Amino acid sequence: MVRWVKDTTGRFPERPHYDPRELDADCEGYIEAFLRRRHGTVSYPIDTEDLTVLLEDVVDALDQYADLSEYGDEIHGVTEFHIRGKPVVRISKDLTIEGYRSNRLRTTLTHELGHVRYHNFLWKMVGRRMTATVLRSASPRCHRSAIVSASQGDWMEWQAAYACGAFLMPKTAVVSVIEHLLGTTSFKPIFAESVEGRQAVGAIHEAFQVSEEAARVRLYRLTLVTPGEPVATLFDSGP
Repeated sequence: MVRWVKDTTGRFPERPHYDPRELDADCEGYIEAFLRRRHGTVSYPIDTEDLTVLLEDVVDALDQYADLSEYGDEIHGVTEFHIRGKPVVRISKDLTIEGYRSNRLRTTLTHELGHVRYHNFLWKMVGRRMTATVLRSASPRCHRSAIVSASQGDWMEWQAAYACGAFLMPKTAVVSVIEHLLGTTSFKPIFAESVEGRQAVGAIHEAFQVSEEAARVRLYRLTLVTPGEPVATLFDSGP
């Protein structure tokens, strides 16, 4: 699954490249296996408590009432990796306390889960060759703007943002919702500003309990909806 390429951000000598199709398959299999173990069945939207338990299972500690102001404005999540032991994840207390931000809490939990699942091994592999200061600076501090739609210039945030969408809105389930909406299993990408495009975003928003922004980004990533021009070249090969 992992292909190694040069890390142009300077965090590591090399970094992992994941094909989005592989991320989709891995995230879907991972979340569905968890739901079957926990509930005996798979259904959406995934409960926020389930997302919390899922993340707690793979970290040393999860703090959902963290004060992240030391990292600057609008930092919603921080994952601290360690050479030994599991990561520590901290979520901004504002997302937990303010009920109207529940969708943002859900995407932040799964964004940090993406970091843990796809980046933790880096600290185990190369951490002993790097100073503690460098390791701390390399740990992701996730800004609000990057949770669901990060720039490809930051591969670590892009991968975690992609995983965020793939955990909450697995590809097979998303395609099923759109097929049901359109009444066909054969369709071309929908224009975002068309009636069908707006309906598609709304359907995903409702079916998976995510914001309309997150729904729209996920549909763009899967090339089921287009913003007005072909997007396959933008999203088929992630960093």
